[in-house]
Formats: sequence, C-alpha cells, structure tokens
Amino acid sequence: MTSKEWKIGKIGDFVAIKHGYAFKGEHIISEDNGIVLVTPGNFAIGGGFQELKCKYYNGEYPQEYILRHNDLIVTMTDLSKDGDTLGYCAKIPDNKNKIYLHNQRIGLLEFKSDKIIKDFLYWYMRTKHYQRTVVSSCSGSVIKHTSPSRICEIEIPIPPLEIQEKIARVLSSLDDKIELNNKINQNLEQQAQAIFDKYIKIPCNYLKTGTIGDYCNVKSGFAFKSSWWKDSGVKVIKIKTIDNESINFSECSFVDKEKISIAEDFIVKGGDLLIAMTGATIGKFAIVPKIDEVLLVNQRVGKFFLGIHPIKKTPFLYCTLKQQDIINDIINKGQGSAQPNISSTDILNTSCYILENTELEKFNLTCEPIFEKIITNKYENEKLKQLRDTLLPKLMSGEIDVDKVEVEDVRI
Repeated sequence: MTSKEWKIGKIGDFVAIKHGYAFKGEHIISEDNGIVLVTPGNFAIGGGFQELKCKYYNGEYPQEYILRHNDLIVTMTDLSKDGDTLGYCAKIPDNKNKIYLHNQRIGLLEFKSDKIIKDFLYWYMRTKHYQRTVVSSCSGSVIKHTSPSRICEIEIPIPPLEIQEKIARVLSSLDDKIELNNKINQNLEQQAQAIFDKYIKIPCNYLKTGTIGDYCNVKSGFAFKSSWWKDSGVKVIKIKTIDNESINFSECSFVDKEKISIAEDFIVKGGDLLIAMTGATIGKFAIVPKIDEVLLVNQRVGKFFLGIHPIKKTPFLYCTLKQQDIINDIINKGQGSAQPNISSTDILNTSCYILENTELEKFNLTCEPIFEKIITNKYENEKLKQLRDTLLPKLMSGEIDVDKVEVEDVRI
C-alpha cells in the first residue's frame, strides 16, 4: 500500500482529551518531594518530557488525577507567550519514585479506537506540520491557548497498523539512543561532582576562598544586528538556545559566513561553557558538544574564555556552576528589575571554592576524560536528533518507505 492509499482521519476520531485538575497554588512548591505537578514547563521544545523543570505539590489531591507511565499528554497553554510549546505532546516517564499529577491546562489523551497506535500518534504530534496547525488555531493575545476540541479537529494520515508500528519503532529507537547517552552523561557528571568534592570542596572546608574571575574571564557575546539574520548560514547561539544545561541547535539563528571574521572572539568549540545573562533563563549554562561546524555566540549569552583547548579547564568551572549556592548567587545578582540581567562583572565577582593552581590542574587532568566523553555523547545526540527530525516528516508523509529504514544500520 502506498501513502496515497492511507486513510485520513481527525485526532478526535481516535481519542478524547481530558483536562486536568485545578490544584491549589498555595501547595505548589519547588522542593522535590516526589509528587510532580505536570506543567507546560515539563514539555521539551519539539515534544517529549523533561524532568528538569518540575514543580511539586504538597497538598491533598484526587486519586483520579494521577498520571500513569506512558500516558500521552498535551499542553494547552504556552507560558512563553509565543507558542513555543503550545500543543506539544509528551509521555509520562517510568519513574517509580515519583507521582505525576494531571494539572489543569494539560490534556490527557484517552484512546477510544484500536485503529491508531499511541506511539504513532505521539510521533505525529511531534511533526512541524501538526505543531504549526495547533498554533495557527490558538487564541489569546498575551498567553496563547488551545483546546481539546481544536486539537481533535486536526486531520492526520492513518496508515495500516503494521506501518504505524514500524514508523513508531524506528523513531523511538533513535530517541532511546539519545536517552541512553543522557543517562550515561548524568552518571559521568555525578562522578565528576564526587571528585570535585574530594579535590576542592572538602579541602576548602566548604568555604568559598576565591571568585570565578580568579579562574577565567567571561564576556557577553557579539551584538549581531537584526538586519543580519538569515534563513540559513552560520549558526548563532541566542538566549533561547540554552535550555536545561544543553544547547537546542534547532533554535539557533543564522548569519552570513562573512560575519565570522568580525565575531571571531565569539566562535565556540567543543568543551566551551556558555551562560544566559538575561531574561527567564538567567544563570542557565550549557557545555558545547564536539562540533563539526562554526558556531557563534550572540549578545547576552556569556562565553567563558578557557583557552585554545577549553576542555582542559572546563571540569572545574562546570562543577563550580553545578553548585546550587553558587548559581543562586549569580541569579540573585540579576534580580530587582522587570527584566533580570547580569553583567560579566557580576559573574566574575561571584565567590567560589578554589585552590592553588597545582591542585586545580590535578582535578582538571583527572576529570578531562570524563568531560571528553560527555561532549562526545552530546555530539552524537545532536546527530541522532538531526536524523530523527529529518526522518519524522518523511516517514509520516510516506515519502520514505518505512520498510527500507533499519535503525540498526544507522551510523553517526
């Protein structure tokens, strides 16, 4: 059967979408107590669930609003005000140590037909076509909203079940590889933090004996003119590109190659560290993966200057920025105005744990292989995401015959 023979249906033909419960604001907390109140912040850009932006609940709650592993959910509200995550979908993760609560403005998809597979619908709802359709029908001039009825009206292709299964399996296999790399990196970071305590925090007796400026310099990126932005070219990392200690390359802007020469101080390479200096993401930082292209940094994104081979100095700075009290100090310096904002001087003057150079060199030398592996895994994940995002629309449209795609043959 060719894609021209696939049936067309509406999402509402196969599912009903149930709104969540209006949990009381006075019981919403930031401390992890194991009871997650699912919000739009839990939806990653492009789709998928992210744990790093969780809110928690310490009040009573109706049992019928507990979400289960693999439940398919969709966000009805976009708090970024520009539709960035409106209508995005995610699946509840398999975490036996947490309870996930079905909050208002989050829709739970309840399947009423066996003509569609949950994972197939999940992947269709991660296509650009679906996401553009949701945004085009939304309401709200400040905060954008959609509704179950609007989502249920969206038309989707319905291939035979065996093709749905194969498409979902191919795409999910790529996501599984990405998630495995993420878990490996989390473990590697924990190892580095344990070594940091041994080499730095314990010898310092948990006293901040220096500042970040004693170790390195940081500068806000290059001030690219708005008239320079292009649809393609050299990628420029902007504030919204930094998210959850990673760089979302799909959110980069572009300039012509000729701009490289005037912004050469802000070319980044694998192992460089960047930090957000303005807005809601102030204080968020990310490590640049190993890359095979030129990347530039825009103003209000801080670049730490760590030398020709940044990976040799990255371990200490990365582990320092992972200390919650230190990053809180940086964030607090930017408060007090409508638009949070920190300067390079604010960052450089932030107190931190620091030892004499010989001990720092020992620590960095010990941890360098750990961070080499981390940035290599991040590079592989970027390639996997590019492959996944290239395959997704082509598989969903039938442009690529799914029978000719074997994930086992993928080479990064």
